[in-house]
Formats: sequence, C-alpha cells, structure tokens
Amino acid sequence: MRDPRRLVGAYRALAASCAEQPWCVIHGDPHVGNVYLDAARQPGLLDWQLVQRGVWSIDVGYHIASALSVEQRQEACPDLLRHYLDCLRSFGIEPPPWQEAWAALSRGVLHGFFLWSITTKVEPQVIEILLRRLGTAAAEFDVFRTAEVAR
Repeated sequence: MRDPRRLVGAYRALAASCAEQPWCVIHGDPHVGNVYLDAARQPGLLDWQLVQRGVWSIDVGYHIASALSVEQRQEACPDLLRHYLDCLRSFGIEPPPWQEAWAALSRGVLHGFFLWSITTKVEPQVIEILLRRLGTAAAEFDVFRTAEVAR
C-alpha cells in the first residue's frame, strides 16, 4: 500500500477496466465529509466538483469504505451492497450478478484510496482516518491483484 508506482499502475488499470463497463453519472468523491442530512433526515451529497461519467462501483465502493469504521464496514458491507442492488432493481435497472458486483467494489476502494493518498489540503487527522479505512479495505479487497487481473 506504500508503493506509489504500484498505486499509480493499479489506478491506470482501473481506468482502463472502467472504460469497458456501462457508465452512469457519479459523484466521484463520495466520502463521509461530503454527505449531509436535510431537514427531513434524508441523506444527500455535496461538493460535486468531481462529477463525471463512470461506473457505479466507483461511488459505492469508495463511500462504503470511507463512511464506516473498518469494523462497521466488515460487518455491514454485504448487506449494504445487497440493498444497493435491490434499489437498482426496484427502479427497473438490472443489477450485475452478486459475485460481479462484490468484485467491482474494489474499484471504488482503489479510487478512494488513491484520492486520499494524494490529498494534502485537509486536516492530517481526517486524512489518517480515511487512509486507514480505505487502506484496510484496499488490502482486504486485494485491489492491486484485482487491478492487475483487469489489465
């Protein structure tokens, strides 16, 4: 996780693999600091400066890995992904099969880890927390191996 060349190589492989997937509009930076609750306690995202076309798993994997503690993510991640896939289905969108969707989360984890590894303009404590969360998820999802397989 501390090898910048390997990280950049994995991120390039991620970008190449995403070009072959169906795209949608994504936030691009859905970490916990960009989430708010409105007056009705409904969640929303702010800070849309990285809005882009991309694959769903960039936002979903990044958000889950950054918004929850390591322990919370380890416990809740499968249920959160099932909920997301069920929501897609409820809107008439055919979600990817479970194994494919689970493997795709690594894309978002890698994306978030990459962004926070180059972030310098945020309080060091926040960077440390998010790098611990995302770095642990990156190791558990074996994002470097996954990126190499995608090449």
